[in-house]
Amino acid sequence: MMRTIVAGDEVVLSEAPFALLKGLPEKDQAAIKAQVGKRLKVNEFDNYGNAELEFIDEAGGIHFIWVEPRYLVK
Repeated sequence: MMRTIVAGDEVVLSEAPFALLKGLPEKDQAAIKAQVGKRLKVNEFDNYGNAELEFIDEAGGIHFIWVEPRYLVK
């Protein structure tokens, strides 16, 4: 049974999909990959159903990423 994810939920990023990382600077790719397995809050969803996640990297930089729900575990 699949649980529906809604805005405000805490989720775990199961993997960093290639499509998300493609074309990003190495620093940003590393910051995203470091979030795999961590709990992140879903801010909202876009018109395509992707979840917006926000996190702060080790250097204090704020990142917003849009991820397909299939890469998230509630």
